[in-house]
Amino acid sequence: MGRDEQPWASVDSEALRHVWRIYRSDPTLRACRDSVVNALVGSGVMYADAGLTHLPGEDFFDHVQRAFVPFCKDLIDHLFVQV
Repeated sequence: MGRDEQPWASVDSEALRHVWRIYRSDPTLRACRDSVVNALVGSGVMYADAGLTHLPGEDFFDHVQRAFVPFCKDLIDHLFVQV
């Protein structure tokens, strides 16, 4: 462990549940969260090669929107609450 690093510490699960409750119910926090989510993944996620000469098929695009975009939204929520 480096000189500036802190050792791992457990988080009180009741305190964490309380923070999640506030995060989900506070209108200001929700507005901020929604702004960040819309800026990052509001239009979906597109994979393409660097030259944009080949786009993925519609099936792959639909799969990414159904699986990866919700994952990104959950990741953003967890980063806001737990980091």
